[in-house]
Amino acid sequence: MESNTDYTDKEYMDQTDMKTMEATEELDKEEAARLLRREKANAKYQDSKQKSLCPICVKVETTGGYCDSCKVRQREIFFRRKLKIFLKYGKACYCCGENRLAFLTIARIGGGGVQQKKEVKDFYSWLVRNDFPPGYQVACSNCNSGASLNQGICPHKTGSP
Repeated sequence: MESNTDYTDKEYMDQTDMKTMEATEELDKEEAARLLRREKANAKYQDSKQKSLCPICVKVETTGGYCDSCKVRQREIFFRRKLKIFLKYGKACYCCGENRLAFLTIARIGGGGVQQKKEVKDFYSWLVRNDFPPGYQVACSNCNSGASLNQGICPHKTGSP
């Protein structure tokens, strides 16, 4: 069987291998850069812990944790992220209609959310990074914990005490 190309199968394989190696090297560079950034951030955090500095700004001395301005900024970031998630998944509890943000949480449809939240360090950030995957709904804390104690069905729907 004759090939229409000007090179042999070995040359074709060498070119394919070279392209694969180049792609792998590019991924390795990205991974190395990501690991380096993580390592630097961890070193900065450990250094700030030893000096009792805020781990974010590394300027203000604290007795532990963040300085006051970084605490405010972190709360604002968390609130904006949470609001973005609830605008995507719904603005009220799927069961009782509770709409006060302080009472709302994200529940996994069909259960299993507790295990997943243990595996993921920052669940809300994970939802945003993964482009709001399906299989989640907004639930108030009462309906969410009630459903987890009642085989996945909220007590509002079954009428149980």
